[in-house]
Amino acid sequence: MIYTNNTEKAMKLAFEKHNKMVDKAGIPYIIHPILVAEKMDDEDSTVVALLHDVVEDTDLSIEDIKRMGFNEKVTDALKVLSHDDNVEYLEYIKQVAKNDIAKKVKIADIKHNSDLTRLRNNPELIEKFSQKYPPALEILESQTKKDTMRGKYLPIGTIVLLKGGKKKIMITGYCSVPNSNQSILFDYSGCMYPEGFLSNTQTALFNHSQIKEIIQIGYEDDEAKEFNERIINMIQAIKDFNPQIVEKKEDVETLI
Repeated sequence: MIYTNNTEKAMKLAFEKHNKMVDKAGIPYIIHPILVAEKMDDEDSTVVALLHDVVEDTDLSIEDIKRMGFNEKVTDALKVLSHDDNVEYLEYIKQVAKNDIAKKVKIADIKHNSDLTRLRNNPELIEKFSQKYPPALEILESQTKKDTMRGKYLPIGTIVLLKGGKKKIMITGYCSVPNSNQSILFDYSGCMYPEGFLSNTQTALFNHSQIKEIIQIGYEDDEAKEFNERIINMIQAIKDFNPQIVEKKEDVETLI
């Protein structure tokens, strides 16, 4: 959990509004938003995770939350997350997928709701949730992968499939220049997956535009995010060192 003045205010508000409520397994409801919030990595998403059910399930409105001083990013995400019963569930999910904070919170929400061990004594709900949640999660995670591919370097450890490729590759580095041509700069270097790095002759150099599919996104903490933001400066430094360098190339330099 991220503790700030706003997340603590949201936690107290969630406890107040969900007090005496229980979930479908008979567990105090407040446990659910707290567990969803534990999966968040910034203040706004933590606040939204804590409050994601208060508008839909209590007498609190978006306007009430605005008056309490929560910012527009929070209230916009909460508005999107509040499901109107007149909207078909997967259409609602598609709208959620358009808001970055709401999407992140909803993925964590669905994953917790999909823990069917919570419903081990209710086979009817297990059957219902087994059909309801997988397609929703697929929509949200697919959109997350698409968003990740736009204008951002993927984390080290990300596993991808390249256009025209048959072998999965794990990203191991950035801003790679091949020994065969020092005037070419590739976005990524990678090794075969699951074999890993075997030798220099088993390394792929490729660009972001050549990725066909992101199979699994690698681990990314605050330090990695900060480094990600510095990569552009790194590219410029390499180009300054070698003004003849070409930043993009459409062919994959690979011996895999």
